[in-house]
Amino acid sequence: MVNVPLSVLLRALLLLGLLISTSGAQAAVKASIDRDPVALDESFTLLIESDSATSAAPDLAPLSDAFEVISQSQSSAFRIINGRSSSEQRWNITLTPKQEGKLTIPPLQVGNETTRAIPVTVTHTSAAAAAPADSDIWLEVSAQPTQLYVQQQVIFSVQLWLAVNLANGFTLSAPRLTDADAVVEQLGEGEQYQASRGGRRYMVLERRYAIYPQKSGQFTIAPLQFDGRILDPGRGGFMLDPFGPPPRMKRLRSKELTLEVKPRPTEAGSGPWLPATKVTLVEQWSPDPPTFKVGEPVTRALALMADGLTSAQLPPLTGEPPTGLKAYADQPDLHDNKDTSGITGVRQEKIALVPSAPGEYLLPALEIPWWNVTTGKREIARLPARTIKVTADPAAATSTASPPTPQTQPAAPTPPAPIEPSATPPAPYPAALAPRFDPQWWPWLSLILGSGWLLTLLAWGGSALRRRTLKRRLPTPAVGKGGEKGERQQVYQACHNNDPTAARQALLAWARTHWPEDPPTSLLSLAERVETALASELQALDHQLYAADQTTWQGAALQRAFSSENSGKEKTSAAAPSPLTPLWHS
Repeated sequence: MVNVPLSVLLRALLLLGLLISTSGAQAAVKASIDRDPVALDESFTLLIESDSATSAAPDLAPLSDAFEVISQSQSSAFRIINGRSSSEQRWNITLTPKQEGKLTIPPLQVGNETTRAIPVTVTHTSAAAAAPADSDIWLEVSAQPTQLYVQQQVIFSVQLWLAVNLANGFTLSAPRLTDADAVVEQLGEGEQYQASRGGRRYMVLERRYAIYPQKSGQFTIAPLQFDGRILDPGRGGFMLDPFGPPPRMKRLRSKELTLEVKPRPTEAGSGPWLPATKVTLVEQWSPDPPTFKVGEPVTRALALMADGLTSAQLPPLTGEPPTGLKAYADQPDLHDNKDTSGITGVRQEKIALVPSAPGEYLLPALEIPWWNVTTGKREIARLPARTIKVTADPAAATSTASPPTPQTQPAAPTPPAPIEPSATPPAPYPAALAPRFDPQWWPWLSLILGSGWLLTLLAWGGSALRRRTLKRRLPTPAVGKGGEKGERQQVYQACHNNDPTAARQALLAWARTHWPEDPPTSLLSLAERVETALASELQALDHQLYAADQTTWQGAALQRAFSSENSGKEKTSAAAPSPLTPLWHS
């Protein structure tokens, strides 16, 4: 696999969507669309931005072959930052496609600049041509795919079709799976566009979600509910008209959808379970190319990106280094890139490698197995093994190669004559190096040393007193809502009920309260911070939740281990709070 520089790849990810620049590196005009694909008879927005003060409007004539211009608006902004002025012009152009297929928005002329061409996919109308009986307002939902694997991403869409005006404010419930534990993430703030149905034009409000079922089986996405007030069509837009009829309440419920969630296939093998559409593993070295010398650190940055997974689902990337290399890992950086097509999870890790001896070392290949949900096959994201050569420290090599020249030993001294009472004692080394010590200095030297020792003792005692005073003044750190004691009770209750899903949720809630600054996001990451007995039970619970061969779970063992863990920590905390923060392990 080609090693793509990490900075280049991440920069490409960040420049997607509205931040995609024009084809010229110095272009002053850029264009983007708010969504892709779009359905026939649906509208979408073409956004054109110019960072120069131009009065020329875009030439929209090239659009007429494949698109219809519904409306357009213009806005401008002027800024002064650090004494430098800048201006920006924006055009929002609402378009509808005239045909299905792979279309292209051609380059458009804006003054002396030209926008880039933008591809757009136009699909067939997503629903039947006929509108429901109540054709003024209705809900429409869809899910893709409806047959999937456990923990695979489902894109759920809900559309509110409107041919009437809404009064201010409405509520629309979020999707949930009945009788199943699922992670639900909303994708963006929602979209608004126009679409035609049965020869009539509607305003469509759409929200999209990513849903991750956490166990296998057949489940139902419960109907969503809309509650709002609609205005009588004869009132126009005057909501405060005292002579018109009041807004009428309207409640809608969508249809329910069924999902077939398959367990993890045996062909996936052991290790992390990553059902995704694409997984990419890259590395970057600093310096690049790396040069290894004894005692000098070299940083290796690793990044794992998975389309269709959250960053919390991605496994650690570092392993044990070969003997002779010491590894120091930073905290991993986890973040999710969201758009209307789904979530791309990104996990980044940085490891400083410090050689302790010269020679050749083999960094083993890094392999991340994953399940391709498109092809239904197991694949591996891989970085090949790398042999590195470590050279000796030049300073150490010089000192080793050139030992000091031995001095010629002096002849044995002649035994001294017997010392008379008035004689001066002989010096134990040459007279030129003998210390000039006056016995009359001793009292003054003792006084100086004693005073210095006393001042040091007083300074140390004052510092300790200030620390104790400051500690008494510091407020006690706030715990999570309900308190850590309440979270522990939830764990005990879930174990008593033998409910693995509730146990997982209660444990992660307790962990968020126990480590508010850096809470673990999964059972496996929590297992890395606790004692061995509790860690083993957490790993067993994680296997129970996500394994294909699920059995009846008994929570007694986990309850005992959790109780023992917290009992020991409470005693320690009561005796003397530890100043150490939890260690992170790769």
